Amino acid sequence: MALIVKKFGGTSVKDAERIKHVAKNITDDYKKGNDIKKAANDSGMSQTDADAYNAELEKSKAEFEQALPLVEKAYKYDSKNKNALKILQNIYTALDRPEDAEKIKAELDALK
Repeated sequence: MALIVKKFGGTSVKDAERIKHVAKNITDDYKKGNDIKKAANDSGMSQTDADAYNAELEKSKAEFEQALPLVEKAYKYDSKNKNALKILQNIYTALDRPEDAEKIKAELDALK
């Protein structure tokens, strides 16, 4: 039996579907006989505080919406800027725009 430490945060726990994937990942390793230690980014909230979580999620989405036009403008000026592309991909992901995020990911991959 091995000791496995897993840390999850950011986009890996941003919505219910991804949280379920994390739970399955942890469960699969546990079923293999491994001792699992898990950590999540400290948000200062318990898992039972859904209202507070949802309020923070909405606040972060509003901030992403506010940043989006600025990052898109940076992308328009320099479509080969890897930092702008990464930020744009992250914003699209956070705003549940997977098609846009995949388009930007393809552009990033083409630059490598």
